[in-house]
Amino acid sequence: MAWMVAGRRAAGALIDSLTLEPRLAGEPRAPQRRGLARPKPERNHAGLKLGAIWLALAACLSSPASAENYPEREITLIVPFSRGGDTDLAARALQTHVQKHFPKISLRLDHHEGESGAVATRHLIQSPADGYTLMVGRVSNLAIVPVLDTRASYSAKDMSVIAMISINPLVCSVRRDAPFSKPRDLINYMRANPGKLRYGTAGAMTIHHLSVLYLLKISGLKSDHATAKPYANGADAVAALMDGSVDLVCGNTATVLPALRDKRLQALFTTASARIPALPEVPTAQEVGLRDMQRMLGWVALVGPAHLPEPVVQSLRQVIEQTVNDAQWTASEERTGSIRIPRSVRQPEKFIKDQVEFYDELVGSIGLRK
Repeated sequence: MAWMVAGRRAAGALIDSLTLEPRLAGEPRAPQRRGLARPKPERNHAGLKLGAIWLALAACLSSPASAENYPEREITLIVPFSRGGDTDLAARALQTHVQKHFPKISLRLDHHEGESGAVATRHLIQSPADGYTLMVGRVSNLAIVPVLDTRASYSAKDMSVIAMISINPLVCSVRRDAPFSKPRDLINYMRANPGKLRYGTAGAMTIHHLSVLYLLKISGLKSDHATAKPYANGADAVAALMDGSVDLVCGNTATVLPALRDKRLQALFTTASARIPALPEVPTAQEVGLRDMQRMLGWVALVGPAHLPEPVVQSLRQVIEQTVNDAQWTASEERTGSIRIPRSVRQPEKFIKDQVEFYDELVGSIGLRK
């Protein structure tokens, strides 16, 4: 293993630098003059140096050794949003498919709700960086909250990005009896009736919220031309749309799709770059003249605390790679409207960094930063 070679080299270098010069057997002691105070006995430097060597060996070799056999016990998978929502569904799917391919790996879901995922994220970054506490992070708590609220007290640098798990475009939908059936009609309605249209979100400053604010921005409207109504999760927001409590939801495809298939809702457009196989009749944002909306994507990433051992990160990446390439996983993702992770997203750190920069610019331009 690379870490073992590096460890041995480091330890060898330290041993070479700590030369030991003990007195040889039979070598006469240094003469001492009578009448003068005896000099203080020297410390056992050889013993101290040997102790330093063993400490160096332990530091170089012992820490990754446990990672070599990873995992040796149950892994806690933190879920930052409530049960039944998009994130919970993604975590349960991951749990099922990982255990199918890797029976040795046991994932226990641990829900920590609140503050648009910030509560869960703070819990994660305070956990030991040993690979036994991970999180399914979403765009809201990984990219939006850190740039939106300085009180969140964390950033992407506080986490180890392991892999992208899923990309689920948004679908902006309305009821079938709505007075607007096309995006241009919706924008004109909001322009003519400032504040009247109500849209449902999965919480303040989630992607469901910011996507509508971004739609208003690129349409030349102000943020108060529509009124946000937050709910516990995306599923509750869709339910509110169906019962008439709100007029619009830009939600993850997986959550909206059942109501679209049952003809209870109608989709105006998706934020995918190409038409989604599960919704071939629904145009993309680019097709309806809202190209910039393609930057608004729902996504899920597997992350851990900062400074995870590299062997642990690589082991987890292999697990995720095999999982997301499984035929059943792919079919399930397509049924829920997710898209295959493009090669441009195979570098998860860069993808999340780009998303953070996008939302930092968006939040600043709308004037939402706290």
